[in-house]
Amino acid sequence: FAYGVTGTLNGSSVTLNQNNGSETEWTIAGNPFAAPVNSSALTGGTANTPYYIYSMGQNNTGTRVKAGGWVAAGSNSSTTTPIPMMGAIAYQAGTSAPATFNVLSSSINTTDAAQTGLFGEGDVTTQLELQVAKDGNYQDKLFVRFDGNSTEKGRERMDLPKLNNDVTNIYTITSDKARLAVDARKGIDATIPVGITSPVGKYTFTVASNNFVNASNVYLIDKLTNTKTALEPGATYSFEITSDAATQGDNRFELGTVKTQVQDAIANDGFTVKVLGNVVNNAVTVQIKGAKSSSVQITVVDMQGKLISNTTSSREVNNLALASGSGMYLIKVTDGENSIVSKVVKP
Repeated sequence: FAYGVTGTLNGSSVTLNQNNGSETEWTIAGNPFAAPVNSSALTGGTANTPYYIYSMGQNNTGTRVKAGGWVAAGSNSSTTTPIPMMGAIAYQAGTSAPATFNVLSSSINTTDAAQTGLFGEGDVTTQLELQVAKDGNYQDKLFVRFDGNSTEKGRERMDLPKLNNDVTNIYTITSDKARLAVDARKGIDATIPVGITSPVGKYTFTVASNNFVNASNVYLIDKLTNTKTALEPGATYSFEITSDAATQGDNRFELGTVKTQVQDAIANDGFTVKVLGNVVNNAVTVQIKGAKSSSVQITVVDMQGKLISNTTSSREVNNLALASGSGMYLIKVTDGENSIVSKVVKP
């Protein structure tokens, strides 16, 4: 796996102890920083003494293994061999060495050369990382990874079951009803359900990474608003969770490909209502076909049940005003025999 560390580097000096007073006593000194450090900094300046570096080993096929070994690195401890993060050296301090010494942050080796051997290097995982935030604050994330040996089932070696957080949870749902935080698949050949549970509020999905070969062909589908968003790196999608149970749970979202079709019309016995544009501003356009009567009743309410408008219309295409506030609205169309309810989001 590829290993990386980010954050604020400890800039304070660190005090280490060493065995002194004998030519034969050895000291083991570990790198105290989350970055490579020069070997001479771990010996207290002791010069002209053999030392050994502890690093991870390899088997004869080149695969990294957990066991490591001490490797003779040189005969002069004043050289500046980079000691990797979590690496260590062993050396003989000698009779004149002090009992303690400081390792300064200025000893950190800032060379651009990659440090290998401790964790090893391998192919970068092909995956999609989707994060969710509430009011700009990170809440949770999930991964979908491509693995040639995986299936759509959720209890395989590369899968990671979802362990519930106290507040917000996002997860994929497999064909055998498992909820996963890491979902390994051969590909997105069929839609993948994505569930979410969280308190009422405004949320944003962000594509933290997506290195699929055709990243722009992978989509997040909001089944509630019938919208589809390409999951290119850095892409975002904002949505709202309300007191309506349909705004969260196992049926709100799914992942699909460019070929996945979203529902653009709701039908009932030949009676169809199509919302032209699911994310709207101050008005929404509704197309009505197949009504059983010459006119229909169109009602618009917000998610708290407040009536916004109530209109009788005989037109096929209708422009409906919304309230000034953002949120989700319900549009109910009745022809006397059938009723259809659609939902739209106003940012």
